[in-house]
Amino acid sequence: MKVLRLDLRAFGPFTNVTLSPDDGKFGLHIVYGPNEAGKSSSLRALRQWLYGIPHNSTDDFVHQYSDMRIGGVLEHDGKRLEFIRRKGRIKTIRAADDTDVIDDVELSRVLGGVDETAFSHRFGVDYEELRRGGHAVAHGSGDLGELLFSAGAGVADLGRIQKQLEIDAEELFKPRGSKQRINEATGKLKEATQRVRTHLLPTARWRDLDKAVRDAETRRNEIDAELGTHRKRVSYLDRVESALPLIGKKQELTVAFESVVDAPRLPKEFSETRSQLVVTRRHAESSKRDAQRDIESLREKIDAIVLPTGLLEKRTTINELKDRLGAWQKAQKDRPALITRKQSAEERVVEILGELGKPLDLTAAEHLKVSSILSQRIQSLAKRHVAVQTELNGARSRKATLERELKSNQERIAALPPDTDTRPLRRTLRDVAERGQLDQKLKQAEESASTEEDNAQRKLSQLRLWRGQLDELEQLPIPAIDTIERFEGELHDADRSLQQAMDDLDKLQQENEELTREQKSLELEQRVPTEAELESARRRRDEGWNLLVRILDGTQPAEMPETASFIHEFAPDGNLQDAFHASVSQADEISDRLRREADRVLRLAQLRADIDSNQSQQRTQSEKCDDRRGVRSELQKDWEAQWEAVGIRPLPPREMRSWLRSHEELTVISRTLRTYRLEVESVSADIKDCRDSLVKCLASLGKSPEANGGSLRSLVDQCTEIADSIEEDNRIRRECAQELDRNVKELKNVEQALAQAVDAAEEWQSEWEQAIAELDVTAASDPDVANSILQLITKLEEELRDRNRFEERITGVDNESTAFADDVRVLVEAVAPDLLDSPIASSVDDLFDRLTRAEKDHVKQEGLEQQLSDAEKRLNDASSNGRDAEQHLQELCTLAGANSVDELPEIERRAGQRTELERQIAEVNSRLTDLAAGVSLHDFAESVSEYDVDAVRAEKGKLDDCIASLENERRITDESIGENRNELQRMDGQSLAAEAQQQAELLVSEIRQDAEEFIRLHLASVVLKQAIERYRESSQGPVLERASDLFARLTLNSFSGLRAEFNDKGEAVIVGVRAENGRLVYVHGMSEGTCDQLYLALRLAVLEASISSGRHLPFVVDDVLIMFDDVRAAAALQVFAELSSKTQVIFFTHHEHLIELARATVPDTVLFVHQLEGSGTP
Repeated sequence: MKVLRLDLRAFGPFTNVTLSPDDGKFGLHIVYGPNEAGKSSSLRALRQWLYGIPHNSTDDFVHQYSDMRIGGVLEHDGKRLEFIRRKGRIKTIRAADDTDVIDDVELSRVLGGVDETAFSHRFGVDYEELRRGGHAVAHGSGDLGELLFSAGAGVADLGRIQKQLEIDAEELFKPRGSKQRINEATGKLKEATQRVRTHLLPTARWRDLDKAVRDAETRRNEIDAELGTHRKRVSYLDRVESALPLIGKKQELTVAFESVVDAPRLPKEFSETRSQLVVTRRHAESSKRDAQRDIESLREKIDAIVLPTGLLEKRTTINELKDRLGAWQKAQKDRPALITRKQSAEERVVEILGELGKPLDLTAAEHLKVSSILSQRIQSLAKRHVAVQTELNGARSRKATLERELKSNQERIAALPPDTDTRPLRRTLRDVAERGQLDQKLKQAEESASTEEDNAQRKLSQLRLWRGQLDELEQLPIPAIDTIERFEGELHDADRSLQQAMDDLDKLQQENEELTREQKSLELEQRVPTEAELESARRRRDEGWNLLVRILDGTQPAEMPETASFIHEFAPDGNLQDAFHASVSQADEISDRLRREADRVLRLAQLRADIDSNQSQQRTQSEKCDDRRGVRSELQKDWEAQWEAVGIRPLPPREMRSWLRSHEELTVISRTLRTYRLEVESVSADIKDCRDSLVKCLASLGKSPEANGGSLRSLVDQCTEIADSIEEDNRIRRECAQELDRNVKELKNVEQALAQAVDAAEEWQSEWEQAIAELDVTAASDPDVANSILQLITKLEEELRDRNRFEERITGVDNESTAFADDVRVLVEAVAPDLLDSPIASSVDDLFDRLTRAEKDHVKQEGLEQQLSDAEKRLNDASSNGRDAEQHLQELCTLAGANSVDELPEIERRAGQRTELERQIAEVNSRLTDLAAGVSLHDFAESVSEYDVDAVRAEKGKLDDCIASLENERRITDESIGENRNELQRMDGQSLAAEAQQQAELLVSEIRQDAEEFIRLHLASVVLKQAIERYRESSQGPVLERASDLFARLTLNSFSGLRAEFNDKGEAVIVGVRAENGRLVYVHGMSEGTCDQLYLALRLAVLEASISSGRHLPFVVDDVLIMFDDVRAAAALQVFAELSSKTQVIFFTHHEHLIELARATVPDTVLFVHQLEGSGTP
């Protein structure tokens, strides 16, 4: 896919701006703009054109949301798609006419199904991503899979994302943790479940309290019924008390109403209407008098004005003459200057005639003209004269030069040695070159072999547990990786099972200690009374009551042994009443203590049972721990037996897996070392063959190699110099022979051209003499002189035209002046004969002044007539208003039954009193109706009349006292119910068990949600790791190889490339290879700039791999070279240029110097620069 055009019709700061990156096959297109030129806006426009303008776009600061438009053309598979993107939620893609809607599927097909996120991450890179990617490389472990996946996905901080997934998962759950949310909630769930099982059922005391609550609730319902009855009676008495004064007031109002019952019912607005009509009648009479006075005054003013009708009728003519007066005066002023300019033109004509040698006669000058055809012919011949002479002189000069070159080439050929064939030597040199840089290969192979041998000895010395030679290491009977993984899993399961058993044993021991501490604490507190003690105390209390009742009834004397015993037991220093009160207090105290301490008694019994159960569980769990230790010991013996043949005592499987990776790495190094040694032998043989072939070729040419021998490279250089020297002589000989042939041919052509130039010169001379003969002047044989004469004649014609034009203007001024004077005279005779003797200008000004005054008088007269009309209208309106007001007043008198208008105020007063009394009576009836509460007003009034106020108030007082007493009793009953219910709730284990069960259910819900989140996070981490590993396996070879080449170029060959290595943990990592010594540099040893270049190399390598698979989307680059120096920036631009042969590269930048670097390093065939509006020319 390729972007052919991007139309910024209405987006951000742009209006109808177009970028056309359509040059070249794909091309490197640099879009340049200084700060504030809209570079960032154009970059956003490109992406939003393809994928849509966001709902909350910030690019509406010039264009409204509804007006935003981005258009352009895409090319894919030879087909073009032109569309416009508007801002909206649906149907945002339109055709070029901005009307027809295009289906999103068509654009998605062109984009290959790549969404906006994938396009930004995989087919675009900006400075921020480059810095994040470089930072992630510098501060990461250099993991090969992670870096490749990060570059492929365009996610710069992949390591941070992996780490965050692990942190989030560990915050939720750890196998042996306690503070994590799932671990903590699981512990709380166990505690809540235990509480549900431990709470108890109600006791006998609970049943007594429950009966007391039910009895109290029954009494409370009875009290509520009595209160309802009493409050209903009080409400009725309140209504009676309120109705009694209203009934009396109604009787008074009825008596007053009878005195005004004969007054008429007048409309509400009657009084106001009467007052307005009286005022209107009085105002009409006053307006009528004022209008009559104004009419008389205006008629006198109109009669005093006299208008000059004749002058007014000529107003158009006077105005026209006034307008023409200025032009007439100017023409009179300009006439002397025109005469002077005419005379000057005539003098110049005479002067030119003198220069031409003609008679100084203006009439003769009219006939001294040259036709345009003759003038053009003479000028054309004059121009041809220069060309003809130039061609003739040039032909003569070229002939002399060619004759000299011909002689020189003949001498050079004679001095050169004979021709020699170098093709055998060149074929041998090509054969040597095709074998590559053999010296360098030999050196590299020797260095690599030495480096690998050092590396092998170093790693062999670092290999733990085993000592021996490198060759022996390959023959060791190492257990298979599957065996190691199997033992790792089994040992891990055994360790985990043993640890779980030990943790459970520790937990049981901790629980036993807590139960024992709680038991001792309860046993050290105050002794708890029993139910038997409570029954005994209540029995003694009842015996004391019976003694007291019999003594008070007289059925038993006060002095009895049992009475003395009772007093001695409870109140030795008091009487029977004191002893009885003390027995009651003692029984109540035992009851209260038994109620308070019931939970403690039950808890103590439960603790003893729990301790016995815990100790039994400890014994069982201890046996389980011993069994699992035995299983673990057997597994360890089997594990060590697997390594007996190797002769080492193994570490745990996880560490032995790392040891196995080190063993495999050493095995690879051993094989590599053998390869390098074979390569040294092979390259040495190739060098010997090449030297023998080159020496043989030199001998055939009569040459010999240098006596000191030297490297193959030096021998190749010597042979190349000899071949170059011989071929240079052969080339010079061939060039001289070719030049000699060319000289002969050119000399023949020049001689022909010289003959043609001579013929052309003779032909021009003939035509020139003929043209000069037609020009009636002397001394015109030279073309320059003839041109000067033509110029003088042309100037003469221009001066004659100016003289005639001035003469015509003078005549026109005289005619216009005469006509204007005649028009003024005719007008003056008609309207102002007294001005006939005045000057023309003065007459026109006087007529205009008189007309102005007359028009003012006319306007004044029209204004007075309009005022007169208005005054007459006011008179008619006042008369009409007065008649209407009088008519309406008579109608009001009829309505009120009055004989005259003067009687109306009194009638209005009585009618108002009647209306107010009716309103008050209605209000009293309304209030009585409300008090009647549904009873008819008549019945309610009769029932109320039976009461008097004092009797009502007395009955209400008694009822209020009764209600207060009942409310107090109800309050006491409510308090009793509340206290007993609280006690029941405290004793009721079912409510506590319900609370514990509710808490357990909440904890289960929380654990379920957290577990789902933990599973999502853990699965995401695992899936991401697996995806990274799969991507590493599929991309490591081609991608790493291409990235290695790009990295070398971007670092200016400071590094020769990249390769995969294994770190101390046996993990595959990327390392750089120093060019000068082959030293390996891990990513943590690279500078931040180098890490940036490494990340960019990986991104570009992955992109090229994607392009190879058929995805040719444009690669969008946003100012990634800010921190590159000029040399590295030039190298990067060259890489981008090479990439542009495979896909379109669009590079956005603020920095003008990058354009100069690109032009200096990138071919013009692939580099195209586009400037945003407002930017300068780079």
